[in-house]
Amino acid sequence: DPANQDLSDLDLIEIVERNGSRANEFQNLTFDVDGLDDFFDKQRELAGAGWDEGAARKELRDLTRNAPSDLKQDAQRQWERLVDRSEKKSNGSINSSVMKSNIDLATKSILEKILPPEGLGMINKASELGVNLIDYLVQNDGVSAEAAVRTQNYIRKTAEDAIHREIEEEVSIKVKNIKYYGSQSWPFPSQLMLGYHAEYDSGEILPDGEEIDEADWFNYLELPAVPSGNISISGKLIEHFLDLKQKN
Repeated sequence: DPANQDLSDLDLIEIVERNGSRANEFQNLTFDVDGLDDFFDKQRELAGAGWDEGAARKELRDLTRNAPSDLKQDAQRQWERLVDRSEKKSNGSINSSVMKSNIDLATKSILEKILPPEGLGMINKASELGVNLIDYLVQNDGVSAEAAVRTQNYIRKTAEDAIHREIEEEVSIKVKNIKYYGSQSWPFPSQLMLGYHAEYDSGEILPDGEEIDEADWFNYLELPAVPSGNISISGKLIEHFLDLKQKN
């Protein structure tokens, strides 16, 4: 600026700092703090199994693009706490001694049915020695150790994890915003069906031909014959969805 050409370096620094301070004041006055608070309130409710962390992260970047530096730092700290909260909700109390003991027992019960005799012998040996089953198998039998790890990972899965996995495996689409609706007993020993609503995320419908032969999209006003909600939780899910559409 020609008007400032005769100013000293100290004068120029003072002008820059003063203008920078005004810019920060303007950002603080115009930034949508309430929108950021609403974002974190919403994500705290969604955090856990099935939470779309990538989409939430993108939304946060968009929200804080023009935020003052101090608010960006605060948002980053809140984000880190949110991710930690999500991980804890997903894992439940998996790390508690009682839960860990139950998982170990369940792992042992499943492995006894699927491992060959030599693997079973190692399970018994680990029990006799009082050492961690997986650690013992890792040291002595890689194949059995892999089976044990897979088994424990399977046991730790939540119902929401199963929904993501099964839908993608059976009809090749991804879903999001999974919400529990209700349950129904199933006419097999110790079985229970869980009903969830979910939103489409991505992918094209492609039945696997094994679990699912046919699958398609239907307008809620042009549905094919559906089971009654009096006898089937799938019918209840559809009826509940129709009720919501009619109210909206």
